[in-house]
Amino acid sequence: MQKRLTLGFFFMLFICTTFIPIVWMFGSSLYEDGRFSLVYYRDIFLTQRYVRVILNSLILASITTALSSLAGIPAGFFLAKTNLPLKNVFKISFLIPFIIPSYIVGIAWANLLGRTGFLNTLLSHYTPLSPESISNFMYSLYGASFILSINLFPVVMLMTEYALKNINPRLEESGLIAGSIFQVIRQITLPLIAPAILSCMMIVFILSLSEFGIPSLLQVNVLTTQIFTQFSAFYNEKAATAIAFPLIVITIMLMIVEQVYFRGKSFEILGRRASHGTIRYQERWLTVTGILFCAFIFILCVVVPLTTLMVGSKTVSAYYDAFNLAKNGIKNTILYGSLGATFLTVVGFFWVTFRKKSNQN
Repeated sequence: MQKRLTLGFFFMLFICTTFIPIVWMFGSSLYEDGRFSLVYYRDIFLTQRYVRVILNSLILASITTALSSLAGIPAGFFLAKTNLPLKNVFKISFLIPFIIPSYIVGIAWANLLGRTGFLNTLLSHYTPLSPESISNFMYSLYGASFILSINLFPVVMLMTEYALKNINPRLEESGLIAGSIFQVIRQITLPLIAPAILSCMMIVFILSLSEFGIPSLLQVNVLTTQIFTQFSAFYNEKAATAIAFPLIVITIMLMIVEQVYFRGKSFEILGRRASHGTIRYQERWLTVTGILFCAFIFILCVVVPLTTLMVGSKTVSAYYDAFNLAKNGIKNTILYGSLGATFLTVVGFFWVTFRKKSNQN
């Protein structure tokens, strides 16, 4: 009885804090001058301008997800499955772009690849590319996707590494007896971690859809920038809410597709670690490849943007002044971040427990 009351309490807490406010906002957007109206939704789905905005958002999220996967999956593999030197250093370093606000990473790359940027000048001098073409790339959907992938690839990396470390090594050992490393990875390892990879790709896709900082900085016209424009420039809350509707529809569709894809499939092998731990491939060429790949990602995603920001700050006193100005902001960030993380963890735990009990019944 006590467990049911606890689950019921957290379920109602979730409904009151998350579901009801969203329903209230969308319900309000359906009324104009006291009467039921679909005027804002008609503009979104029947005008060419908003169709293009929705397509831009989908393109941005798709490219970001693809680039994040291309960087995150190999990084997670090399961290989990090879004897990579400085493994913990690489792992912690790769988390830096995820911790730093994407807007700051965007400023660093905009300074580098803008019309007067150092890399722009270098590339235009030694390659056929012109300064205008490099700058145009930066301030486009592709440039925004590139920066967002730097910010979000650690999500893919962490989930890939976790999934690889939780595969039962006996399966891979059996495969190595009968085949090569490539066969084991393709026929055993990848199918087992496919659910984790697809889940983290969906998370990256949704995070890219909801990103505002980078599209705003690079002047890319997507749904989030349109929402902000309606709020800040026109003070039209109903129009802004209606523009957010496609984001919710896309997210729900992704969740349905994921549920349909995983229905009837068993992935119980994940999480059943054998007593002798994870298999690590000892091949020297694989370790060298991992070092080169991780070093490239480290330079591209960590060294280059951080160096640009530090050079731009010029003096040490700038850090001291910034710290003094941001004291309250730092305290609030830690406080509210801790409270939010705790709240989401507790609610998420009880929500999963509630779902499991419902399925069992």
